Amino acid sequence: MKWSRTFPTWARIAFAVFGFANIFGALLGTRMGRASIDGVVPGIAVGAVFATVGLKGGFPLIPTTGPDAVSVGIRTIRRRQLAIFIVAAVWIPLAMIVVMPKAPANLQTTVFFILAVPLFVAFFVWALSACPRCGRHFLLNKGIPFWALWPRSRCQNCGLGTDGGPTHTA
Repeated sequence: MKWSRTFPTWARIAFAVFGFANIFGALLGTRMGRASIDGVVPGIAVGAVFATVGLKGGFPLIPTTGPDAVSVGIRTIRRRQLAIFIVAAVWIPLAMIVVMPKAPANLQTTVFFILAVPLFVAFFVWALSACPRCGRHFLLNKGIPFWALWPRSRCQNCGLGTDGGPTHTA
């Protein structure tokens, strides 16, 4: 997997420090009696993600296909977007109706976090997909905040649309 490595040095340091602080806080907070065991798994996982992004210097670039097969790459991006809806449709009833009511009260956060991992993975695989034409992130661009991804139907760098052709921007 490639990494974009587009973060400035200060952002890399901030991500790494925040990540390692989360990991240490999750581990040491329970040892010092200041936090419950319920926050250890989510704290370590979130900290590891932030530390990895900081150490690598950017977001991962998840390949779709090579530049010679643009239509296959577009199909892959559309399938990844559909996967988000399918996982969410399965996750909501499974997590909220079946599993969460039976989870022990002292482990509710950890159980919720573990159940949410497939939903987060499906979202981030779609959000960090590479454009099959230009090879950069399909949905990310320096000027677009990460939380404003939905819905995007064209590459934010080269303009390739999910229908396979360039889209017109006004």
